[in-house]
Amino acid sequence: MPPSPKGHDRHAALLDPYGIYGTRTAHRLRNMRRRQRVQQVILGLILIALVALGIYTWQTHRVPSLAATASWPLTVSPTAPPVWDASHHTLLIPTEDGQIMAVWPQSHPLRTQIWLKTDFPIHVSPVLGQKYFYVGTENGTLYAIERGTGKMAWWYRSGASITTQPHLLGNLLFCGNDDGWLAALRAKDGSLVWRRKLPSPIGDGLATVTTPSKMVIAPLIGNAVHNGGLWALDVNNGMVKWKFPAASRANAQQVTPPVAALIDWQTRLFCANDTGALMNLQAATGTYNGKGGGWKIYFPSQRQANARLLLRLPPLIDASASRPRLFICGNDDVVRCVDVHSSRLLWKWQAPAQVLQLLRTADGRILPVCRGSVSYLLNADTGEVGARIRGTSSSFQTMLTRDTSIWALHQDGTLQHFSLSNP
Repeated sequence: MPPSPKGHDRHAALLDPYGIYGTRTAHRLRNMRRRQRVQQVILGLILIALVALGIYTWQTHRVPSLAATASWPLTVSPTAPPVWDASHHTLLIPTEDGQIMAVWPQSHPLRTQIWLKTDFPIHVSPVLGQKYFYVGTENGTLYAIERGTGKMAWWYRSGASITTQPHLLGNLLFCGNDDGWLAALRAKDGSLVWRRKLPSPIGDGLATVTTPSKMVIAPLIGNAVHNGGLWALDVNNGMVKWKFPAASRANAQQVTPPVAALIDWQTRLFCANDTGALMNLQAATGTYNGKGGGWKIYFPSQRQANARLLLRLPPLIDASASRPRLFICGNDDVVRCVDVHSSRLLWKWQAPAQVLQLLRTADGRILPVCRGSVSYLLNADTGEVGARIRGTSSSFQTMLTRDTSIWALHQDGTLQHFSLSNP
């Protein structure tokens, strides 16, 4: 074999048969390998998406849907949950037009009647008494309307907008307004028993307790929450029994409506605020520590780690279960189930849309009413979706559960009935 010319490397020629060090070919090979890797990644992502879609489709078909058994178009704009008057088989619907519409859904054809008409919106649900139902409006007037006939029995002018639902305890009716006035009236004729000025507007949702003493609990909103978000007053004279928090300042601006329940033979109060705090208070003292137990826990927002979680809906209590628990939802639209005794989080469920209400059905399931045309029924023990409720093309506005029935009102005024016994 003849020797290689001077300056020419025979081994380099064999290693680089396509040019000087194979620059162009190596570049093409690198691009080809890069394209192959990209294609493999894209194919892998497509495969993952197809698998996820298959799982979602399987789960979707596996979850039964509740179809409406009846639907009626009503020319109303509902503003608050309706109330079912079982004695007269009537739905009472508050509206944006300042009306209380009475609906007889079991009559054929559907019968409706306006029982109250004012010039201001009604933002709270009526409260049923023995003879009358009571409702307040933005014009500051509390009305007592005779059940079954719609005749006005009496009215009381509070002096400011009433955006909190009145509350009954025996023969006393409690009414709060946006100027912070809380009044106790006689339910039969509206005569004033006492009236007390609180330091800020009264939030939605008064509560009453009967043990260890009879008290009305008023939630406050605004700056007064710093020095006492809940005020407990004696039902007989309006004297302040306690306020929470008693001494320390809080960072909250709003407290949810308190909910009272009998737990282990003691009356407890459950409420939450816009700092993500959920409280279990002793009704006697308004505290969550000491020999009487109780607790206070905080939940972080699921959407943003450092975001402030607003627990806006009143807690839903299930005290009849073998393990008492409560359900709460915040502005991250996560439904949480908490053990009442230990405050331990049992499960949580992320709603696909804004949660407007938390309801409990007759068969023990939890119903988060979601904004949109689909809501869900959850297993109270596990939080798993057991069924879907499909509405119209209009978004759900509010719902009411009664026995095995679910009454749903949409933003366009459509009223629908769903039966839990016919999935």
